[in-house]
Amino acid sequence: MADKLKVVITDEQKDIKIETGVRMLLRRCCHAVLANESYKGSAKIGITFTDNERLGERSSEINTPPVKHELLVIPNENEPASDMPHLGNMFISFEKAIETAEKQNNPLKHHLALVTAYGVLQLLGYPHGETATADKADLAMYQLGLQSSSMYYIRNN
Repeated sequence: MADKLKVVITDEQKDIKIETGVRMLLRRCCHAVLANESYKGSAKIGITFTDNERLGERSSEINTPPVKHELLVIPNENEPASDMPHLGNMFISFEKAIETAEKQNNPLKHHLALVTAYGVLQLLGYPHGETATADKADLAMYQLGLQSSSMYYIRNN
């Protein structure tokens, strides 16, 4: 497990109030993923809640294809050596996360935790969309006492 983990959570969208306990849950999720991956040393992870427009702008700025989901992950590959390396940043469109959680008939807190688990795994180099990555995210969800992604029910509306 990480010696010391600093998770910096920023809310740059002001339209939707973030429910009490979400920040703590996301920090616990980051810890769970790093522990499962036997991450050694200290680390810093940035999580920013944003909106769809700003997420699209960030995606364009770093020349990535348009974001289809609520998560944009930017690993910090050029971090100078320090006592606490910055693994990178995750940007989560809060409005898209709400939409997806409702579509999947899942509580928003649970969905945000799953998105965060995927984000941390991507910061560690795991590719999005791979079965092994999904299994690792599901393990973190299980350890947090939350539904895994395989338990989501997608409504057909």
